[in-house]
Order: sequence, then C-alpha cells, then structure tokens
Amino acid sequence: MFFGPGLCCDEDLLKITLEGEIDLYAVVYEIAKWSARALKPNYQAMTRFVQLVLKKRLLVGPTSQKEKASSGRPSDFIQWMLDASQNELCTLERQCQLLLDIATDASFATSLSLTHISFDLATYPEYIQPLREEFTEKIARSQDITRATLSSIAS
Repeated sequence: MFFGPGLCCDEDLLKITLEGEIDLYAVVYEIAKWSARALKPNYQAMTRFVQLVLKKRLLVGPTSQKEKASSGRPSDFIQWMLDASQNELCTLERQCQLLLDIATDASFATSLSLTHISFDLATYPEYIQPLREEFTEKIARSQDITRATLSSIAS
C-alpha cells in the first residue's frame, strides 16, 4: 500500500521492515524491564502506604447507612470502594491494587482531558472569556473552590 505493487514485495524492503519491527519490540521489552525495576521501590512504598490507610479504615466498620453518615468517615474514593466491596473475595491486597490502578488511570485521564481542553480553547478562543466569567462568578459566590462549586460550574 505504501510502496505500491512494484516495491511492496522487494526482498530488501521486506527484510528491513521485519528487522525493524523485531528491533522495535526488543527495545519496548527492554524499556518495560527497566521501568519495572526502576519503579518497583516507589510502587512498593505506595503499596505499603495504601495498605496502612485501608487497614485503618477497615477497623472502623459501621454497617448501617445512618452509622456511615454519622461516623465522620471520609467521603472519598477509598471509602466508597471499601463500602462497596465488603465480601470475602476482595482482599486487602486486591483493594490496594485496584486503588493504585485507578489512581494511575485517573492521572492519565486528567492529563488527557487537560490536553483536550487546551486544544479546544486554542481552536475556539471565543469561549475563553465566557468560561472565565462563569468560573470567577461561581468561585466568588461560594468563597472557596470545593467539589460542589466545581460541579455547579460543570452543569
């Protein structure tokens, strides 16, 4: 397709292409091995930290909705996950792995969203001023940036 019917079957081209792909996969494999070794100490430290948080949260165990609402427990993703996964199949290690995976996914999603927003604003600069005004108004009204304030901006 790229080289047309005359060149696509050329022996030299096929050899170069095949060797290039093999080399590329070898490089990717080496990078994966290196990154796993390089990131392992950080991952282990994060795992220990998250496991401590989970253990502390599991010690506080009100079961009714009324008890959960009045217990002063944090209203965050860790607690939501613990509340939703009270079964014998969800071990501490599994919950820790899920939290770390979700945190990684969330950071990628946030960076991709911000990149997309930047491109959209660069493409449609006429929206910058109305968005700035709306944001300034909502923040001034609530006196702080909270999740509720950000939610009201989005709607």
